[in-house]
Amino acid sequence: MRPEIPIVNLFRRQSEVPFDSTTISLIHKKGLEEYQITDLEKCQGTTWKSLLARLKPKQPFSAKRCCSQFCEILLISLIFIIPNICAAAMIYVYVVGAVSPLSSIAAALHATKSSYLVYLIFLPLVDIVAGLANLMLLLGGVRWISKSFLLSCVAVLVAFIPIWCPYVIEAAIRKHLWGVECDGFDGAIFMDAVNYGQSGLSYAQFPTSLGGAKYQIYQSNENIYEFAPVGGDSLVTYNFVSETYTVHNATTPEGGQLTADSQPLLFPELGLHSERSWIRACFAPAVSLQNSTGGVVVQTGLTAYTDCSKLQVCAMKTTPQDVLLVAIGRILIALEGGAQCCTQSRWE
Repeated sequence: MRPEIPIVNLFRRQSEVPFDSTTISLIHKKGLEEYQITDLEKCQGTTWKSLLARLKPKQPFSAKRCCSQFCEILLISLIFIIPNICAAAMIYVYVVGAVSPLSSIAAALHATKSSYLVYLIFLPLVDIVAGLANLMLLLGGVRWISKSFLLSCVAVLVAFIPIWCPYVIEAAIRKHLWGVECDGFDGAIFMDAVNYGQSGLSYAQFPTSLGGAKYQIYQSNENIYEFAPVGGDSLVTYNFVSETYTVHNATTPEGGQLTADSQPLLFPELGLHSERSWIRACFAPAVSLQNSTGGVVVQTGLTAYTDCSKLQVCAMKTTPQDVLLVAIGRILIALEGGAQCCTQSRWE
């Protein structure tokens, strides 16, 4: 009886080895089987050659085909890039207009009531288009990589960033600026104007550094406003019929001319002037008043988030009290007019 020859595990069947190798035969009890001894270094080199062969194009180079593929890639890129560029531009304008009321962007947005409404309509439309383009691209990538429900949810959240990010960015910047925008000034005056359909009086609360008093504005006659401390007599009268203002018990000139709403805010008799239009259509005013030396003595800040009737005004206490009251009273009247409009839209 012929002894059984053990099978060596390092050998592989000839059919399993695609490379050149040495063939040996072993006699097995069930018959004759052939095995191969493969040169590993030669095998590795052949593997790389096989991999590179797969990467080579199956068809010869064709300029027409390359041009067609380039156009397809360009079209897909434009479908993705153009909406996102437009959305980024719209978001930038929205955020800057919201957190920088003295900027030219904010002035352009609030030039008229209709201009801001049109912008608020187009902003979400452009953002939705960009979000849908992102969604198609990201979901296609997720399905190509892995059909994962979790990755699909993440893709939806990321795709619609243009829709929700402007409001998150605005809220974050507002929260930061509200407490620091009056740094460098002696205090922040808080104004609260009467909303549409609301009873009461608009008021300005001065900080302790500026006296701590609370002043209110009211009409004594049609188009004639009085600015007075709560429970006290009027200190400043604004007559929009004769376009004049009068300071009572003043150490400064007793009065002067009021400028039209379409012009920069000026008080030449008090040595105060501004350079840009300051009345915003259906919104809070935005002005930076400077003295004769060019120093900013009164500057409006941000409105409260989602409330256009509340405004923060930065002021310097080096300004004479009568001069400061004239400027604050005029700004409060403008805020009341803007609040009556911007809060009315909520009721209509």
